[in-house]
Amino acid sequence: MPPETSWFRSVISDAPEELARYDAEIERLQKILDKLAAERARLESYGDQCRAIFAPVRRLPTEMLVEIFDMCAPPNTELLLEDDTPSGELGRLAKQHLFHLSQVCARWHDVAMGTPRLWSTIVAAVPLWHGTAAGRLLDRLQYSLAQGGAHPLSVHVAVDRDANEIPVLSSLEKYAHRWRELYLWISLESFQFLTGAKGNLPLLEVLYIAVQGDRAFDVDIFEVAQRLQFVTFTGKASRIPKFPWAQIEEFRYRYVLDEPADLFNALNLMANMSPDTVFSFNMNLSHIELPVGLPTIVSNVTYLTVLLIVSPDRNQATEVLGEIFQALTLPQLKQLDFQRDWNDPPPFWHQAQFLAFAARSALHGTLIELEIHVPIADEELLDCLEVLPLLTDLIISDYGGERILITDNLLRRLTRKADDTAPLVPALQFFCMTALFRFTDDVYWDFLISRLPPEKTDEPFQARVWWLSGHEREFGPEMCERIAGLVEGGVLGFETGQDPSEPVVI
Repeated sequence: MPPETSWFRSVISDAPEELARYDAEIERLQKILDKLAAERARLESYGDQCRAIFAPVRRLPTEMLVEIFDMCAPPNTELLLEDDTPSGELGRLAKQHLFHLSQVCARWHDVAMGTPRLWSTIVAAVPLWHGTAAGRLLDRLQYSLAQGGAHPLSVHVAVDRDANEIPVLSSLEKYAHRWRELYLWISLESFQFLTGAKGNLPLLEVLYIAVQGDRAFDVDIFEVAQRLQFVTFTGKASRIPKFPWAQIEEFRYRYVLDEPADLFNALNLMANMSPDTVFSFNMNLSHIELPVGLPTIVSNVTYLTVLLIVSPDRNQATEVLGEIFQALTLPQLKQLDFQRDWNDPPPFWHQAQFLAFAARSALHGTLIELEIHVPIADEELLDCLEVLPLLTDLIISDYGGERILITDNLLRRLTRKADDTAPLVPALQFFCMTALFRFTDDVYWDFLISRLPPEKTDEPFQARVWWLSGHEREFGPEMCERIAGLVEGGVLGFETGQDPSEPVVI
């Protein structure tokens, strides 16, 4: 055996000890490395946290953060929808979106859970409260009410005559002093569970009540409400609660009427109104037998909005509007609007009775705005305008069929003549039409320029030309250029396009 092999044997015998020494050193260094890596990670995290202090979201004022949180609420959280579900009801009552936001950081938690305004809208569809879930839902309702602190409430509640309505209405009644807006779908009998609210409504401004049932029940809860100004009532007019009529600024009545007495009771509500009240009624009259024979109704309302749904039968459509005109005398009327329903047929115009109503009410000395969205012919409207010389605002619509309203004939009669002969409606300042475009551009242009002020003014003449879907028509390029020049010159305000009030079909 060669003598040098002894060296190799020595290396082999010493190797385990040397390897152990290296392993020990590597382990020591690895611990140092791990410690350094951990310290580096902590430093990096701390640096990120320090930088986060200067992040834009951290610098947002609390007021702006509240606005953002408010916008994070799911859509339709203030509405009671037909497709609501019990699980959706629980999420809505629990303000689930606020709970999720509160998990982001301590500040967001404080803002979400500690800002009363974010808890100030209460929406409850009690008919969805079934079985064992009812107790949990009531707890969430009471929690949300308490979280609102002293902030005014907007309450939207629908109840049925069942066991759940009593604890729900009793819970709401305790916070009556915070109601600012109240929307109730309720039976008259159920108001007995809200009687404690009487005389305790210092903030109530907006009230919507949809009443079910015919049983008489005297409701005087809202008789004293110092700030109540806007009221909408759906139900039989004979079952209407007591209101502080002298302070009501706008009253809307909506119902499907089924007997002549209902129509009289609804219209006779105007007798309660103060002179400055806006009275609006939206009534389905298709089930009423005619003739009605309405007694005389006299009112000092200054703004009347009418939306009637009638039987498709043409005779009824004309007669029912005539009966209403025949019953009314409105000597203080300044604004009269006949609105359209996009789904149901409107009444046809009753010319003779309108002219008699206008003469009886002396509208020649009071009426300044007329809006008509019912079938009426151009000659009929012209006869009406003859007796309404103070009009400043005229809003009209074509309906097609036999009665095309917006024609060259109408526009020519509204055009101021070169010899300065007074046209119809001499004080006209706003003219809006939704047209089928049976008129010509040149005639409309002549009307337009005849109504313009002589020079730039803070109150230029205002014109709107809308079309209905399926009847789109733009003015020609030359006409558009001329109109744009008038707008730029400050003598005309002008808009055109599809009627903004027409529902969009998706």
